[in-house]
Amino acid sequence: MKNAILSGSRLIIRKGILNILLIIALISPSCEKNNDVPLGTISVSVDGFKKSFNNNAKAEWLSVQNGYGLSIDGFKGEVGSSNEITITIASPYTISAKTYNNNPYGNLVQIKYSVNLIFFLDEFLSSKAAVTITEINSTHVKGTFSGNLIDSGGGTMEFSGGAFNVSF
Repeated sequence: MKNAILSGSRLIIRKGILNILLIIALISPSCEKNNDVPLGTISVSVDGFKKSFNNNAKAEWLSVQNGYGLSIDGFKGEVGSSNEITITIASPYTISAKTYNNNPYGNLVQIKYSVNLIFFLDEFLSSKAAVTITEINSTHVKGTFSGNLIDSGGGTMEFSGGAFNVSF
């Protein structure tokens, strides 16, 4: 193999080694986390425990006075008798791919988590929430979410690493 001298320096790199390094770089997996979420999925870590709300997971447009609304909803088990998550965005502007937080300029972001047990219902509402829509079109909406939730008795929950990809 011929040697190549780079920019007049004394460093000599063999073409064979350079080719091997190039091949390794091309076939090695990326260090980035794969954020590909299958359609029909809502998942989140609740106080560090991963939960999925994939039963009847869907998005729908909401009627909002002087604005636009979007609801993303799913159940952990049977509809009406299991834990449910609802993510709501209301905005004076068309809902598009961007990050939404509560702010004094009109955006409302709320995460509601309902814990349904036999003869018992506890609802947690977000005191702080963020939703990032990464894709939205006429057929589906995809993105991430997180928040701190509180119930009427003062109990708290932390939602982190949330992801959704649901159809309208």
